[in-house]
Amino acid sequence: MTQGKKRQKIKWAEYLILLALVVIFLVILRATWSLYQKNQIAITNLRSSAERMAKFHEREMILRDKIDRLKTNRGIEEEIRNNFPVVKEGEQVINFVEEKPKPTTTVTTSKPWWQIW
Repeated sequence: MTQGKKRQKIKWAEYLILLALVVIFLVILRATWSLYQKNQIAITNLRSSAERMAKFHEREMILRDKIDRLKTNRGIEEEIRNNFPVVKEGEQVINFVEEKPKPTTTVTTSKPWWQIW
């Protein structure tokens, strides 16, 4: 019987070691999954940052063009004329206003459907 008890103790020890290995595996698996998720978030943030950076670069180029244009007298004059209703001496302002079409009225002789009865 002593040999049977020893064998049984060895089995329990093997099960405990196996259980400990499974627990360690699950802890490592969870840590790995957490790192994977953080990596995916970082990749998404990197892509959105790159898109924003491209938009900012495009806006910077537009603003640089505007600044370069405003450094000339013609650009300043053009900007003033676009933003304010002003003219130079000797010029006249001409406003083109389209005539709105007059609505045509038609006389109806039939009664509405609710007055038929």
